[in-house]
Amino acid sequence: MLDYFYDRFGVPAEIFEDFEIFERNKGIWLIRYSRWLAVLERLPVESAGLMILRRLTRGVKPTTIALQLFGKWINKNVVFLTEDELFNLIQKKSVKISSEKSREASRGYVAVMVEEYVVGCAFYKDRQLLSQLPKSFSTVKLDGFSLATPRD
Repeated sequence: MLDYFYDRFGVPAEIFEDFEIFERNKGIWLIRYSRWLAVLERLPVESAGLMILRRLTRGVKPTTIALQLFGKWINKNVVFLTEDELFNLIQKKSVKISSEKSREASRGYVAVMVEEYVVGCAFYKDRQLLSQLPKSFSTVKLDGFSLATPRD
């Protein structure tokens, strides 16, 4: 699964060296290595750590929080939006993207950015973005991009 983040977004595998990756239900989870992991494996735990990918019938989808967490390492399949375009995407409207805003983006899931902030995930197809942002984003005021993590 680490290959997915490298192949799709350019996130180097070394980023994951201190973490364990495991699958539960339809999620792929990331948790920091700890001596307590062996205990956790014996418990009837539904989830632990951070879900970074969701299993779909055709492949996987990165979670918004994973893209925000790894944002400073993402260098492929990035689409830069204006605040107005982001507002439309949050409202679940498709957004037409010019080629200069879609830095070598290919069909599939992309990281959506506004300025230096990774906002989340969208599906890119035929120069159109389809929102994959959480529904809760539509109820949050975008004041200073508080929904996102800044890149260095």
